[in-house]
Parts: sequence; structure tokens; C-alpha cells
Amino acid sequence: MEQDNLLEKEWHFVGAYLPPHLADFLRLYALSQGRSVQKMMMQLIMDRKDVTLESQLIEKAADQAYDHYLEKIKRQKLDGSQDQENTYIYQMRKDLERRKLSDEHIQQIITRLQDRLAIFRREG
Repeated sequence: MEQDNLLEKEWHFVGAYLPPHLADFLRLYALSQGRSVQKMMMQLIMDRKDVTLESQLIEKAADQAYDHYLEKIKRQKLDGSQDQENTYIYQMRKDLERRKLSDEHIQQIITRLQDRLAIFRREG
């Protein structure tokens, strides 16, 4: 596995709380496979990464942010002004930073969101 070649100092901690029955199942599954939970999690992610392109995830995140923006306009929480749009984009960037996405991914999502908003303004 390519990740095994990285130095541990280059690794990032990604944590999650699981219900006890799922945590127990994961530990049991790792034991039955003769692997650590960490290696099992890495393998699960690598297997999924092989069939899911990052670009698809970026597009989906931008779509969700755009849909959320439209929903706020529909509910009249935003009026669609340029100032409110800029504030929304700023808040979205901060939310993505809190989720600890890489700067590269954040920029890609924001750029695609801005593209969608520009089309919305032109068609609006």
C-alpha cells in the first residue's frame, strides 16, 4: 500500500466516534483479517478512492453549497445581492476550513460555487 511508505510525521489524524456495536464490529473484522484497525480503515478508504474521483466529490460539494444558497433565497433569508453572496462564500470557506479540507480542495469547491452563482445571476 502506497501510504505505508510515508513517514508517520506526514500522516494526519482523522477521528470519528462510532456507536459501540460498530466499533466492536470493526475491531472484530480487523482481527479476523489479521490486520490493525488503522490498516483496515486505510484499506477501506483506498478501495473506495479507487472508484470515486476527487473531481466528483468537489462537484458534489459545490452543488450542495449552491443548493443551500438557493434554499436560503427561497426562504427569504437572503435576497441574492452581491454583498450577501460574498458573505455566503466567505462563510462557506470558513466552514470548509473547519472541516479541515486542504486549501486546494477548498479553492476548487469555492471556484465551482462561484461559477454556479455567476450563471444564476446571468439567468436570474
